[in-house]
Amino acid sequence: IPENRLVLLVDVPRESTGYNSNRMVYVRQPLTQEAFTRSVWVDTPARMLGPLLTTHLQQSGLFRAVIQAPSGAQADLRLNTTIVRLQQDFLQLPSRVHVEWQMSLLNNPKREVLAWHRIHVVRLAPSDDAAGGAQAANAATQEALRQATVFLQSALLTLPTPIPKD
Repeated sequence: IPENRLVLLVDVPRESTGYNSNRMVYVRQPLTQEAFTRSVWVDTPARMLGPLLTTHLQQSGLFRAVIQAPSGAQADLRLNTTIVRLQQDFLQLPSRVHVEWQMSLLNNPKREVLAWHRIHVVRLAPSDDAAGGAQAANAATQEALRQATVFLQSALLTLPTPIPKD
């Protein structure tokens, strides 16, 4: 099966502890997370990431279809993503934003892991405040989406054909 004949289900992204709210997280001291008091994300990072991943991967042309979970549609592959880190780091100035994801590609019918990858992107903030952090987070997320596409493109080259269904 050519890779662009496969259907990918993008699972609802999960988040590591501390990133399961719409609070914008930052670090001023090692191992201590804080949140801005007057600045928040529009939604939780995981709920914002799901549609972004789905749209980006649909536009990549790697798959016949990319669907977002939950869905009753049949899919050959499933992409699980966990937000490991999304924080503005003030330990050095100018501040920088870390976007880190853990991704795994599964044979959907068998629930077997086919490939695993960790993405970590750092971008300098244009200003040392929440607005600058948001701009850096957007830039880092765009780069992380690009790296996710490269990971999936590479993983597809190693898949058995056809993908075992049972």
